[in-house]
Amino acid sequence: MTAEFAELLDRVQRRLDGYRRAPGTRSVLDRRALAEADELWRAMRSEDTEQTRSARRALAQLHMYRATALPQEDWYPELAHAIVCLAPVAREIEAVPTGLGPLLGPAADADHQGDLGADLLRHNTDTADPRLVDAAIILLEGAVLATPERHARRPARLSNLGNAYFQRYRRCADPADLDRAIGSVTQATDHAGRGHPNLAEFRLMLGDFHRERYRNGGAAADLHRAIELLERSRSALPAGHALHAILSAKTGSAYLERYLRTPSDGGLTQAIELLSAGLAEETATDPGHLQDLARACYLRFLAGHRMADLDAAIEAGERAVAATPDEDAVLPWRLEELARAYEERHHHSSSALDLEQARRCSRRAATLRPRRRRWPWRRERER
Repeated sequence: MTAEFAELLDRVQRRLDGYRRAPGTRSVLDRRALAEADELWRAMRSEDTEQTRSARRALAQLHMYRATALPQEDWYPELAHAIVCLAPVAREIEAVPTGLGPLLGPAADADHQGDLGADLLRHNTDTADPRLVDAAIILLEGAVLATPERHARRPARLSNLGNAYFQRYRRCADPADLDRAIGSVTQATDHAGRGHPNLAEFRLMLGDFHRERYRNGGAAADLHRAIELLERSRSALPAGHALHAILSAKTGSAYLERYLRTPSDGGLTQAIELLSAGLAEETATDPGHLQDLARACYLRFLAGHRMADLDAAIEAGERAVAATPDEDAVLPWRLEELARAYEERHHHSSSALDLEQARRCSRRAATLRPRRRRWPWRRERER
């Protein structure tokens, strides 16, 4: 242990001692306390030594004290930091500070772990702190291991664990996390069985994960599996169900993806019908689904030269552009696709208005992203 490391650890320990003597003080709450904790965290070596174990215990205790002293809306990040710090040494009973016993170590309780893991995932939507997801994974892995196979809460815990793996995958882009997410949610659907109130939600999540793996180098089997899962969930729900609209639209998008890979006579029609049905039911219109509908209608126009399909592509494309914020990175693509559709209609109608609309879209796309890119459907059709 270096002298610098020993000094950092000693500073944190002194703050802990001061707080124990006078819990009302701000010895663990001021900015310097957090800065010293961050310095000690960065200085810790990866090997498991008594010094690093002491540092982890001290950091976990500091963050626990901060969590209990802060308002409730601010305590999740501190609690997550404590969990991440302590988890590698939690097997030692003496390493678990007061308050963390039900979450880590030999006395951990699966209900506490599962409930807090789910809360951390929900809170993660409001912050970019990566340790919220890391702590959720630690807790949910423990909860799943401690939950019997036929326990009623096992499917939900497996589903939450899969969601946590997926969130970490989106942050770190590690394919192994995506595989873990698929594995966990597959188990959740298997354990849920028919009649489970969340089965449709599990299948929807699993379908999304398979589509993500397909888009990032996965096999066609991932896309086929996604369509199967989405279709089964959609067909099992009544039209008025809260998930029916999103399932219809996502199934339509998946059919479009399959058509782009392997064009078939009925693929575009299925995509258009499902996307249209889903968008008609959605309470908050998804611009991505609108763009998929525009793309599917445009592709069907290229195959059959029906002007009604081109008109529908332009209408959906306009709605997609209108619903997309200027700062969204996909807006230039959507404007370019809309410009292409207007150009195509101008070619057939010689309408000066269509030509002007195409130029308007192209100019706006150029201001958002000067360098133009090729349209995704044209890439696919050239293969």
